[in-house]
Amino acid sequence: MTILDWLDIWIMGSSASLVFLCRYIKRRDAIVGTALFVCWVYQIYETATGQRISALSDVMFDAILFLIVLSAGGNIMSVVVFDGLRSRWSWFKSLFRWSHENRQ
Repeated sequence: MTILDWLDIWIMGSSASLVFLCRYIKRRDAIVGTALFVCWVYQIYETATGQRISALSDVMFDAILFLIVLSAGGNIMSVVVFDGLRSRWSWFKSLFRWSHENRQ
């Protein structure tokens, strides 16, 4: 196993642990969290047994997903994350709307 494999296993294991330990309020969130947990455990198994080789893109994607899970406190479907993204997107669009209105 390469260093990328070990790093990918560590990142997926950390993400799976956060999702597993999260207390879900809604049933929808629990279903999504369980599906992600099962996928991560299966990928960890495949990587540990040598059936899957981790590329740099796999590690980067898993790291980004880990940061999203960490910022959501384990609940990837939390409203806080999506509301935050929505407010940032509204702010970003308002910059272009303001500059467009000033040109006319």
